Amino acid sequence: MEDLSPRRGDSVFAGLVGASQVLGLVSVVLTGVWMGHYRGGFAWDGSAQEFNLHPLCMVLGLIFLQGDAILVYRVFRNEAKKHVKLLHGIIHLLALIISIVGVVAVFDFHRAAKIPDMYSLHSWCGMATLILFCLQDHLLSVCPRGGAGQRLGDPAGVVWAYTGLLGHQGGVQTSPKPRGRVSVRPLQEPDGGRGTNTLKL
Repeated sequence: MEDLSPRRGDSVFAGLVGASQVLGLVSVVLTGVWMGHYRGGFAWDGSAQEFNLHPLCMVLGLIFLQGDAILVYRVFRNEAKKHVKLLHGIIHLLALIISIVGVVAVFDFHRAAKIPDMYSLHSWCGMATLILFCLQDHLLSVCPRGGAGQRLGDPAGVVWAYTGLLGHQGGVQTSPKPRGRVSVRPLQEPDGGRGTNTLKL
């Protein structure tokens, strides 16, 4: 009788990957809707709308794309290694660029609002994570062939990747929490017009 357990394992894995992609996309879309509709949209002018780019870029870059970059090696394990590494690098580069845009947006907002930078645990965790992410991309790209992280399943590369992902999650968990009651309804201006859709704290 034929052993069906490898096929069953592959179908479970495919289902888990599919579920991770759906959940990741839902988190990006919900963050976009939250920032775009309930927090007043997006801009690049030092306003609160520029700050709204920060959560969206961080979720898209450091959570969704970083997770996909890790999954690439497992999903395409039967493909040519150089193609998988190229795809892994491209996704990492996109995640890095999007994350840097998010960090620049929050620093620009702080400068315009005269808020000090690096004032919370979230700021320090986030900056440390971004620096480690940059170092990871740089160090692993210049490693000689067979160096840390260059072999599929290499313990040093796996530990580095998962440490980075945990750092991203730690940054999310230490983000400043709003104080008081949060209303997700758009604010009304005194004249009855639509407000800026900021959260009422």
